[in-house]
Amino acid sequence: MRRPSLVLLMTAAVFATAAGCAAGPPGVQPGPAHPSAQQPAPAPPGTAAGARGTTLSPADATAEVAYYRERSVALAGGASTEIARTDFARLRRGRLYLTEGLPDREIAELRKRLTEAFGAGNGAAILDLTAQLIERNQADIRAHMLRAIASRQAGNESEARTHHDLAIALLESIMAGGDGQGVSSPWTVFDVSEEYEVLKAKGCVPGSQALVSHEDRQFDVLHARNASNGSPCEATFDITELMAVTARHL
Repeated sequence: MRRPSLVLLMTAAVFATAAGCAAGPPGVQPGPAHPSAQQPAPAPPGTAAGARGTTLSPADATAEVAYYRERSVALAGGASTEIARTDFARLRRGRLYLTEGLPDREIAELRKRLTEAFGAGNGAAILDLTAQLIERNQADIRAHMLRAIASRQAGNESEARTHHDLAIALLESIMAGGDGQGVSSPWTVFDVSEEYEVLKAKGCVPGSQALVSHEDRQFDVLHARNASNGSPCEATFDITELMAVTARHL
């Protein structure tokens, strides 16, 4: 399995600052509204719960939600050992089934306020808002990264390292699944915001977006440019499961 360069992923915090930390670029709309206990063993590849991109049965979905809840409590404790014990792809997927893909308007408002607080350099507000966001969604990459930045500025290196490592682990759980360079090797996402966080980690500024169907799968293709030299970059995300779960409630 290919793993992304940690040096590349480390650019996420720097790029977030340069980009104003918006969840998505102004004027670009996401595709269709896709809007400590003993750790359970990760499901082995090939089982229903382990097959990324396949809509889960009710029983398997319940298991993934339980995994999300258990891991969220464990990770909230701040112990670095819990990061190593967590399957972050399952964490992200469990969060999708927890909400059944339905958009959370309160989270949307908190994210908007977080962007404003970051732009104003309001460290206290950033810490308050990221705490609220992470409580609602332990898989929120942006909230972890911005909390890491604010914690470091406040002199809390331990908390900064924890949230930095959580953000990196979440990004790796997406980028380790392919190279994002086409429908044969896409990155699978369970929340549209993950697409933009991956682009930030790659040092890219989003531009246009297209929904692409291939065989029985759905993909978001994001066209972007490199923030440092303006060269084009493109990323393909598999949103099949995300759309299927969301569509059940539309």
